[in-house]
Amino acid sequence: MDRSKNIFSTKIFFFSVALVFYSSIFSAYIGTTILSYLVIIFLLLSNINKIRFSVFQLIVMMLLFIYFVIVINISHDYSAALKNFKFWHGLVFYLVFLSIYDLKKFYSLNFFRLVCLILFLEILMINFIDHNFLLNFIDIENYMHFNLYFRPVGFTGSASMSSVALIILFYITEKLNGRMKILDWILFLSVVLLSYSATGYIIFILYLVFRSSNLIKKLLLLEILNLSIKNILFFIIITMLIFALYKISTSLGNQIKVGTNLSLYTRLSSDYFLYIFNLKYEEYSHAFGIMIDPALNCGLMCRDTLADEISPKLVSQNSYLIQLFGYQIISNHPSTTGHNGLTVFITSMGLFGIVVYALLLLSYYRANSNMIYGIILIIIGSLHYPAAMSGAGQLLMASMLIINTNKIKI
Repeated sequence: MDRSKNIFSTKIFFFSVALVFYSSIFSAYIGTTILSYLVIIFLLLSNINKIRFSVFQLIVMMLLFIYFVIVINISHDYSAALKNFKFWHGLVFYLVFLSIYDLKKFYSLNFFRLVCLILFLEILMINFIDHNFLLNFIDIENYMHFNLYFRPVGFTGSASMSSVALIILFYITEKLNGRMKILDWILFLSVVLLSYSATGYIIFILYLVFRSSNLIKKLLLLEILNLSIKNILFFIIITMLIFALYKISTSLGNQIKVGTNLSLYTRLSSDYFLYIFNLKYEEYSHAFGIMIDPALNCGLMCRDTLADEISPKLVSQNSYLIQLFGYQIISNHPSTTGHNGLTVFITSMGLFGIVVYALLLLSYYRANSNMIYGIILIIIGSLHYPAAMSGAGQLLMASMLIINTNKIKI
């Protein structure tokens, strides 16, 4: 009887841990991340005696707790503040969870292939089944690119975030399982291209650059004689790919103007990238301005960012608190979406909030980590849409920070 109970408990335990992993990765498909958080809290309480913090981590946890208590107490809308905390600082739950549970076996080649195939299935569904009919059941874009193609929103609920998350998933899978096969590369590249996200394309190119960093160093140091034929061929292929994308971008640059016709070419044209670069610069400059002096600089842009009508008097009265804790304290809506992930983070959560998040990353980062490039990539990818704060993004970020530490085996 005792043995049967132990077997049953082990199965329940394994199912719970697996539920955290899969419900986080596919949170957009199931429509919520609450399930993964509830299971994480249950598992942490079940093994609370095994939770350990370094001095640095304990200090950061205390700062995060103080931040949370203050925000909840001064916010006009508690539910909005709670949703903001879950989205922007929910990483803390995954970090504590992964500090005692080992999820390496879930990052298998077969799982990566499954994710790619699911994205392919979504592409087939939204492009070959009645699109208007599907809008009643799943969250999909209602804009047709090329006048014939709908891009998939993927497992994070956004084409941009899903393409970034897929690249990070590929990165982690290869780190834990060794070199990927050529067919896996073809599958991976096909999904990235079909996701049709400029952010995804940029992060993919950066991934190739980071992946070739040692090769590039040797070339810069003129250690050509130490290069293998395989390395040389790999460098040539990457160079040709980047050059081809550059030629396509420049040749299409003047054919379609951004803002007049969002066709296929806008995601590839030089006009599109220049337009986006200038737009980002202006929006980031404005975001920092409304945090430095909210009462002076918060105008129409603040209302657009927060989806709220904010009176100048209210902003003026709470100017210093807004600087520290963000516009969430006077907003009636959560700020968990929108482009310019960093600006939304700063304006919504305040300087205190973003500093605590940075300290949280530093407290769990290991100097000998072999996943630093993946961490950099997901942060860069989150400058457009906050991929690192999606359910999948939080799990992937936490995994890259601490996945190689000693944990409970499952």
